[in-house]
Amino acid sequence: MNLKNTASEFGGANGANAVLVSVAVAQVANTATYNLGAVIGVDTAALDIVELTGWDTADGDLAIDFAAGTGVELLKGLSSGASAGSITSDGGDDDYYLIAYDTNVTVIYHVDGTTDPNVAADLIPVVMFNSTIADGAFVAADFIMIA
Repeated sequence: MNLKNTASEFGGANGANAVLVSVAVAQVANTATYNLGAVIGVDTAALDIVELTGWDTADGDLAIDFAAGTGVELLKGLSSGASAGSITSDGGDDDYYLIAYDTNVTVIYHVDGTTDPNVAADLIPVVMFNSTIADGAFVAADFIMIA
């Protein structure tokens, strides 16, 4: 699958495989921010894709995000309550992709960093939706970064 380099802060070489980091989700309290920058231990400007594993499928429905085009349900699955407040990157303007799985529903989101490192659901649009890819099936070699 091809993804645009310009949508990733890292912006590696044209035609190169993506830099993908997997992270096991540990839910945060209701309305708290999910501090992705701290959880992965890697600068969010030094990667292309974050794959979320262990996302709570009981709290969110990623198919709803596909219909709505935002990350509202994604944030619900990162929280032990109704919703996480936001996703926090380690840099205020970091852009990258997120992969989440919901019982054989795979959604790729684009985290659109602004000057605020706390990214709300409306700045996490859906890039791709697929109901045939098995949970956890993606690896870095599945993605080519293009100009």
